[in-house]
Amino acid sequence: MGKKMMLLGLAIAVTLRYLWKTPHQDSVSLEDIDIPEVLQASLRDYGPPEVIKVSDNVFVAVGYSFATVTLIVGSDGVIVVDTSDNMETATRILNEFHRLTDKPTKLIIYTHHHPDHVYGAKAFITPGAPAPEIWAHQRVTKEEILAQTVTEMYMKRAGYQFGVFLDDKYRLKILHGSGSLKDAFRGKSGKLPPTKLVKGDFNATVADIHFRILHIPGETSDHIGVWLPESGILIAADNFCKSFPNLYAIRGTAPRDVTDWIRSLDKMIELRPRWLISGHYKPIEGEEEVRAILTDYRCAIQYVHDQTVRHINKGTHPDEIAKTVRLHDDFKDNPYLWQVYGTVPWSAKGIYDMYMGWFSGYAVDLNPLTPAERARKMVELVGEDRLLSTAESALKSHEYQWALELASHVFVADASNGRAVSMRRAALKKITGRMTSGNGRHFLMSTILDDSGLLPKLQAKQLYANMPAPAILARIRYRVNAETVPIGEDIRGCFNFTDTSSTICLRLYRSVIIQLPSEVEEWNFKVYLKETTFIDLLNNFYNRRVFDTIHQDILIKGDSSKLQKFFSYIDVD
Repeated sequence: MGKKMMLLGLAIAVTLRYLWKTPHQDSVSLEDIDIPEVLQASLRDYGPPEVIKVSDNVFVAVGYSFATVTLIVGSDGVIVVDTSDNMETATRILNEFHRLTDKPTKLIIYTHHHPDHVYGAKAFITPGAPAPEIWAHQRVTKEEILAQTVTEMYMKRAGYQFGVFLDDKYRLKILHGSGSLKDAFRGKSGKLPPTKLVKGDFNATVADIHFRILHIPGETSDHIGVWLPESGILIAADNFCKSFPNLYAIRGTAPRDVTDWIRSLDKMIELRPRWLISGHYKPIEGEEEVRAILTDYRCAIQYVHDQTVRHINKGTHPDEIAKTVRLHDDFKDNPYLWQVYGTVPWSAKGIYDMYMGWFSGYAVDLNPLTPAERARKMVELVGEDRLLSTAESALKSHEYQWALELASHVFVADASNGRAVSMRRAALKKITGRMTSGNGRHFLMSTILDDSGLLPKLQAKQLYANMPAPAILARIRYRVNAETVPIGEDIRGCFNFTDTSSTICLRLYRSVIIQLPSEVEEWNFKVYLKETTFIDLLNNFYNRRVFDTIHQDILIKGDSSKLQKFFSYIDVD
């Protein structure tokens, strides 16, 4: 399972690199959008790439990539904690580390599964030395499956959140110095599967380095920290950064358990660390300084959690909660809680979802109109001209969200309406200019360009063309076009990959695809081929002609028409 997840993750990276050539964006200017002062102040805090010495044997590479990389030097080897976001960047960091030591890598620790922490692993494998162990938490597989189930939309929204598809001049480098997530997908992935899945807290010794692995779920459930008790150094990964955290990520994520996050911060505080190393900021020194920062951080998270729950129990609508809950003035001057990454309103909605799910408890929300239905009815009721004129008035009176919602009714009903596009763009620019979160800013800018057709369109064939064959077959269950499947259709088939000695058997039944045991007695077809041949045939797949032509490397047993019919029910766009 770990290898399959690794391959699918690599395919995602390859696909985003394939989509990198975006349409020319200068036709819609974004340079007139303001940048709030708090965001400018945060950006000034990040300097050029550097390797920071924390102790005689602990060094942190900051600003080379989207995330930090920590080197711990032992008697006869080193431990590397997180590996950056691509091979090119990782190699650059490794070269800097080689100025400090040439000892081989004994252990690589993934603090969690996010690409910016694991895609550079292969660069840290020492040639001629025994392969290092690679540790990750046992929950890593579940986390990856959750994300990769909705790969297509996850990719699009992650691209929006991080400004992946924006021109360089529009992208802000929040939390990661000179490193850019865009670089992560420009370069080659060197992700390697874990060799050991860990759980709980435990002590370990590698290369005479004594450390403790801590399970500290927070931003992800598979988060682990590294505690070096002799030097008082804590590597906390992404459970702390110099911003109010992403208790909910607008790229899309399952609810993050905020109570787990608070407990993890309490565990970290109890250690009384003298150094704090995070995944996206410079190391922080001083026991009292670290304790004060972490205490405020956990209190701010609990404050938002508790106040959200307070309003949930009052029956307040989630949208109203997001407007009502604000950080207490006790926190307003704390730069570690500026909302330049996560925000309190998004967090409040995420907490609501964690406890209550999608339904607000208000009858009008139980079976609402779709956005398209609502837009059409609003246009029929009010008329396009009046909606857009009112939006224009709202813009003049600085009611930017109201202007956006009014213009969006017309836009959704008729995306070719130039006045609606222009009005929506004007409202989005004003909202973006007030947005303190770099993530939100990127998302809104990407939306502006997308409205004008200036962002790449992700198509299924571009994603699937870079996936290994088993991953494609495992995922096509999510692409069954059920409306086209006749009542009673039942097809069973097996795919035998001769170059990897693997077999996948699938059954289309009741308009769902079920994975069967590799040896089934009843089947309609069996296909024998190499995985590489399967990938080569994908162009025919997009034309609904998989296996329609004879290929010298393919053997089909049974009813080939059933094979054709099986793939005819699969969406290709």
